[in-house]
Amino acid sequence: MPSVTSGLPPLRFVRIKAYVNDLARLATLIALEGRRESLARRHTCLICWNTGESPVNRIEDNGTCCLVRTWTRRFLLTCSHVWNGFENFRSAHAGAQLWISSIADDLPLAPSFPLQVANPRLIAKEDGLDLATIDFDGINSIEAMRFFHFKPNPKPTARKGDIVHFLGYAGDAVREGKLNFVLNYCYSSQTIHDVGRIQFILHSEPGTMHHEDKNGTTIPPFRAGGESGAPVFKVRENLELELAGIVSKLCSSGLGSGESTPYEMSDGDVFITHACFVQDDGSLTAP
Repeated sequence: MPSVTSGLPPLRFVRIKAYVNDLARLATLIALEGRRESLARRHTCLICWNTGESPVNRIEDNGTCCLVRTWTRRFLLTCSHVWNGFENFRSAHAGAQLWISSIADDLPLAPSFPLQVANPRLIAKEDGLDLATIDFDGINSIEAMRFFHFKPNPKPTARKGDIVHFLGYAGDAVREGKLNFVLNYCYSSQTIHDVGRIQFILHSEPGTMHHEDKNGTTIPPFRAGGESGAPVFKVRENLELELAGIVSKLCSSGLGSGESTPYEMSDGDVFITHACFVQDDGSLTAP
């Protein structure tokens, strides 16, 4: 059963007990899942914008992004529609500023510190893929452990039935957390339902998605808008994480009709663009 947790620090693994009887194996799975969440949290950032004041005080709008490094450069990876949202805001507001923020270290209760993105500029953008790569002044001064070491692959690595994990900054959760000076996020583990040439899909039948809040209490689905741009990781055979894709949109369960009605609740289908379109220098191949 897929699971989604909301808030910081999230408690998870309630449903694992239905699949694992051996306590030793259960303990190992819990430790591994916690490690995967910790790594996703390390490389995934809130990306947001406003008119110059700290996002601790006000966020105009937000998405999610990933800090990436290859053998040749560092860059920020997100959705093209997230970048377009910032560009539209910047064109209409003097003093517009772009920010990224993540927690200070791997501890669940670690504080977060927003970083103003100085002179943000596109490396590449492909609206057909809904991907954008961004450079900015001072990116090389950020500590190396923040960047996921991405090794471009010319072919998609996601396969139907693979379990993937992602962490996103849903706007409602972020705004709620600001009241307590906490950077809330939502963490999800799901099985790939189907794979296409450009994207793959996470889909759960109605009533099968298990949600928990930060206290481990079962909760109903919640608005998850703002998770666009989240890096999606799969676990390789050597148990290392691999960047499989980037969350593009959340939609209703309309797979049978071939439609994708806008629907930003956490129990909707998740459409993810393959990471194979991202190149070593931050350029993007055309779809």
